[in-house]
Amino acid sequence: MNKIDITMTATLRPQIIEQTFISIIDKIVKNQDDRYRLIINIDNVGENIKQEEIVNIAKKYFSDIIFNCPETPSFLKAVKWVWGQATNNFIFHIEDDWVITREIDVDDMIRILNKYDRLSSLRLNKRTTPEKEFIEKEWFAGIWNYIKEDNFYLCHGWVGIFSLNPNMIKRKFIKEVLPKMLVELNPEKQLREPSKYMRDTIKNWQYGIYSRPGDSPLIVDHGKSWRKTYKLVKNQGQFVTWRKVIKKI
Repeated sequence: MNKIDITMTATLRPQIIEQTFISIIDKIVKNQDDRYRLIINIDNVGENIKQEEIVNIAKKYFSDIIFNCPETPSFLKAVKWVWGQATNNFIFHIEDDWVITREIDVDDMIRILNKYDRLSSLRLNKRTTPEKEFIEKEWFAGIWNYIKEDNFYLCHGWVGIFSLNPNMIKRKFIKEVLPKMLVELNPEKQLREPSKYMRDTIKNWQYGIYSRPGDSPLIVDHGKSWRKTYKLVKNQGQFVTWRKVIKKI
């Protein structure tokens, strides 16, 4: 049985992250707590609480935890830190504001990743999957074929595909890209764009979505209303940390 590292980037929003933890326990971990380790970076942005309060919430749900509470928030540094702590062959990456809607067979995901040597990751779908076995343009970037024998979609292409939405990722892929990631740029965009420093690495991998034709979304973003309440937005262009909205008088 493969052990799995759950890597999470988080901020100071206790109610949101607790809902996320509950969905992970109910839909992924179930009764196999000893199989999972939580690796979490908690950026100091959000509600007026201490980072340690988020650590205490995490300890309610996970017995094996590695955490980091940096003084200065940085999305890129958060991603690099959690990935850098991972030691297991498979990493389930998730941000703190996603709820998983249905039970997920992680062993089936791992089986698929093992079967396809060049397959870097299997993303959980946040949209209803079209009733098609061939999808082009209307669904993310690239051209997607449904692999019927293994029940997932495989992308023919690599530009604009990788996502930090909830995703089961091979550590081998992370070990290749991590040393090349720049500290001043959005990590997701670095793994999507054909930049010179990353191109030769990411183009040698394939990318998949764990879904069947007609499936409803496996994940839901439940942090949008929170971000609106606390007036936090992403920087335009390269998102590296949250920015507080200040109204002009």
